[in-house]
Amino acid sequence: MRVSEAKEIVRGKLIGIPSISEFENITSLADKIKRGWLFIARDCSSATLAKAIENGAYGVIYAKDSLHLEQRDEEIAWIEVDDLQDAVVRLVRDSILRNDIDVVSFSEIQCAIGAQIIVDRSVIFSDGDFFALLESLTPHTRYIITNEQKLLTIAFNVLSLLKPLSMPFNLISYTLFDMRVFYNSKEYLLNMPFLFVDDLSAVVGFCEDRGVLFDIAKFQSLPFLKP
Repeated sequence: MRVSEAKEIVRGKLIGIPSISEFENITSLADKIKRGWLFIARDCSSATLAKAIENGAYGVIYAKDSLHLEQRDEEIAWIEVDDLQDAVVRLVRDSILRNDIDVVSFSEIQCAIGAQIIVDRSVIFSDGDFFALLESLTPHTRYIITNEQKLLTIAFNVLSLLKPLSMPFNLISYTLFDMRVFYNSKEYLLNMPFLFVDDLSAVVGFCEDRGVLFDIAKFQSLPFLKP
């Protein structure tokens, strides 16, 4: 990403005339920075900035009035923004658009099920923490799954999870607190109330339709309707 692009995306102000022209990646973690990266400074202490620059930061995004003039290294790009949280939201939205990532709307229960059984590294689950989401995004990310309205609002393409016309597995038996299903030549005893069978069907159906890797055996339990 070019310096001018980063400045426009976050609606920031470029301070000085840096000698660099583009960034290789973005992070808000000073310890994670590699040469050529852009650092989002949630902490503008001298020690944190020194570590970021020492690790190879080519630029710093910081909130207005959070940085002293003497802390700036004139060789790198300093981008000042009015609101750091808003800047991160804009960077996430740009990454979603740039990398053609689909945002998928799951319910709270479906998120709890999916987070356990989906093992595909191209899928990210987000609780609405945009800083954490930005750290998780990679060029291989295909789907962001969430039930957070703010994230769904900024997405360009939101997919809704639909209940399949028929269960993608065979239901062998069930009780109030568990159920036994047969899928892909294997039998599974799930510590899941039958009440949530439609949610399980929707998650499995999504994975099948989209070619997302999952493993029903990974399911443990749900924090809902406990005995």
